[in-house]
This record gives sequence, C-alpha cells and structure tokens, in this order.
Amino acid sequence: MAAQTPIWLIVGASSGFCQSIARDVLGRGHKAIVCARKVEALNELEHLGAYPLALDVTAHEQEIASKIKQANEIYGGITHLVNGAAFVLEGMIEEISDDEAFGEFNTNVFGVIKVTRAVLPYMRATETAVTKVIANFGSMGSWTGWVSSGIYCSTKWAISGLTEALAEEVAPFGIKAVIIEPGTFRTELLSSTSGRRVLAERRLDEYKEMRDAVHGFMNATSGAQMGNPTKGATVIVDVLISTGCAEGRDIPPRLLLGSDAIETIKQKCSATVTLIDEWRDVIKSTDIR
Repeated sequence: MAAQTPIWLIVGASSGFCQSIARDVLGRGHKAIVCARKVEALNELEHLGAYPLALDVTAHEQEIASKIKQANEIYGGITHLVNGAAFVLEGMIEEISDDEAFGEFNTNVFGVIKVTRAVLPYMRATETAVTKVIANFGSMGSWTGWVSSGIYCSTKWAISGLTEALAEEVAPFGIKAVIIEPGTFRTELLSSTSGRRVLAERRLDEYKEMRDAVHGFMNATSGAQMGNPTKGATVIVDVLISTGCAEGRDIPPRLLLGSDAIETIKQKCSATVTLIDEWRDVIKSTDIR
C-alpha cells in the first residue's frame, strides 16, 4: 500500500531552519527522521515524536549509506529529504587555507551529494500517494558573493547548480528537487558562539579594516535578522506538500524566502541583463560565422 503520510528525512536538524521544519512536520502528524552529528542535540525533537539518528555528512560514503539504509527501514521509506547541514566560514579568500575551504565544501556541498546519492534508491522505491521531494538549502548567497563569506557563497552557488541538474535527472521518477534560498533569518547561522560561523585562522593586516567592518556587521546582524524561521518553516513545508499557502500550486524549482531575498536576487538579475545588453556586441563577436 502506498504511504499516505509524508516521511521526512531532515539533515542538520539540531538547530536553525531544519529544526523548525522538523517541529512543523511533527505538528502536522507527519513522520520525521531527524539527523545531526551529535544525537543528543536532537533530544527535544525526539520528545516531540521524531526518530533521532546520528549522521555526520562528512563521513565516508559507505558510512553514510549505512545510516541512510537504517533511516529507510524505520518507517519503510522516505518521501521527503531536506539537506540543511551547513556552516559559514568567515574570512577573506586570501586568508583561507586549503583545509578550511575543503572543510566547508565537505559539509555544505559534498555532504549534500553523499546523502542525496544514498537516499535516491530508497526514494525511488518508496510507494507513496504524495509527491516525493528533495529540498536543498541554498541562500540568497547562491546569487551573490559577500565579502569575507566568499567560500560560503561559493558552496551555495554549487548547491544551486547541483539542484537544477538533479531536478532534471530525477523528474522521470516523479521526484522533485527544490533549492530553498532564504534571506536573513533569525537562526544561529551568524552567531559567534553557535559553531555554525567559523573564523579563518589566518589574519592578514592588509584586510584588517575591511575584515573588522564585516565582522562587526555580522555580529550586529546576528539576532536582528528580519526573517522568522518558524514562519519560514511553515511556508517550506506547505510548498513541499502543496498545501496551505501553496494549495493548488506546482512545487517550484526555487523557493525564495524573505523580502531581502527578493530585492537581492532581483537586483542581481537586473544587473546581469544590463551587463549583457551593454556587452552584447562583444559577447556575440566570438561566434563562428
């Protein structure tokens, strides 16, 4: 018999948006397997009815495959995957070491790839009456590069391209792939004490003024963001199951959240169109005639 109730696998559920999403789906009576590196960080969600699972997205692919197999066996399938494990590496490009850059990509990008790759065989096999969805967290930083967050932004650009390609690849199986692109929300992402914002070890004097200004801005922004993660989570869940605010609408390939995301992305698109128009003759001059 096809599953009537959505079965969620939520990665990075110990805090932030994914924790809010987990609370929301549990409140709707859905089934949720919640994952974090430290399983004790999931105690609150477990008390709400979630099944906690320790999962380190930077682990070897075989270990991740074993964990996902375990997750699939809990409720007999997976209908919705949410990839939200990520952190911000703060530092200028010249200051960041190879190991630091790889560490951020390993969590923010390769972790998404490994988890998605492990989930897909089970998701394809899951018989369900609901549309199956893979939702990957991007950012409005998927569209623009921010000073002192260049590596973070580049991981989110990577997730954008990955999700667009994935959407085409899994469409024949009736699976949707969506990139979620929030603006600034009051999560722990920018908190200097949460472990989700990490400072590069190297400090170059040449960048001190710029670095200090950005660092101060991030500190001031943390806790004062305009976005409400609880409201955001409700919208995300509505959209991914086509109900509430998304009733009667198709699941979109991109889901922007927050007024600041609208303005940032519109400005980027407008600037790109202007650039193309200004340089059209040069751009076209390279064609074989």
